[in-house]
Parts: sequence; C-alpha cells; structure tokens
Amino acid sequence: TGGFQGEGSKTIIPQRAGAKVSMRLVPNQNPGKIVKSFERWVAKLTPKGVKVRVSMVPGGGPAFVEDLDQPVFQAAFRALRRAFGAEPVFERCGGSIFAPEIFKRAYAQTPVLMMGFGLPGENAHAPNEWLDLDNFRLGIIASAYFYEEFANKARNK
Repeated sequence: TGGFQGEGSKTIIPQRAGAKVSMRLVPNQNPGKIVKSFERWVAKLTPKGVKVRVSMVPGGGPAFVEDLDQPVFQAAFRALRRAFGAEPVFERCGGSIFAPEIFKRAYAQTPVLMMGFGLPGENAHAPNEWLDLDNFRLGIIASAYFYEEFANKARNK
C-alpha cells in the first residue's frame, strides 16, 4: 500500500508504503529464524535514506507433515475415491493452519488427518470466496464413507 490508490493516475510519491508478506514454511523451518533472515534480506535491499520496519504478525506456526503410510490415510483415500469417483490427490497444503502441529505435539501417537473439499480457484478466505456446492455435498458423503472405512479397518485388525 502507499500513495494514491483510487482510479485514475496521480504522480504523488508517497511518504509511507507498506506490504504484507506471507511465507509458507516447510517442516523443520523455524518461523522466528525465517523472519530474522527476511529482515536481513530486506535491510540489504533498502536504499540509503529509507527506513524499513519488519514485524511478524501473530498467528503463524511451524509447518507440519504427517506420515501417509498410516491406516487412517488409506481409509481417507478409499472414502474420497468412493464419494468423488476419482483418484484422490494428497498434497501439501493448509496455508497457515498451525493446529495440526499442536495436536501432534499433544497426541504424538495419533495421526492427524485433514480432508479438504475446496478447489484452488475458490479464493479461500478472500472477499470473493466461494465453494462449489457439488464438492461440498460430496465432501459430506466422503466424510461418512471415511468413518465407515476407518471403522471397518479397525474391526478387521
């Protein structure tokens, strides 16, 4: 942000400008160390006479990755395939959701599973966010199938 931002052109040089930078971390990266590294990088790029302040906003946390070779993930795979009629894709995503890492620290032996039903173009958390209703309905069905699949797996141990 900075300077005139409405329609039309202006040649005003702003006194202040700002930017928000979001960083997606991978496992074993420390958020505090990453901020310090970013501060050093910005300081190197800052021209003389310009003052820069970098601050970390609350809410982020360490990255989290779960082991997909656990029975809970196989049950999720089967449930998603049944509901959607297509091969599921496991991908590393979740944005700034740091709750799974907290759950894993508290319950180390319990797998943490997240199933998403949104599409990349749905603008999650943006002012124009939307959700495909077919995916929403199929997500409900997939969730029911998941409980069935997981219960059957536990019963057959």
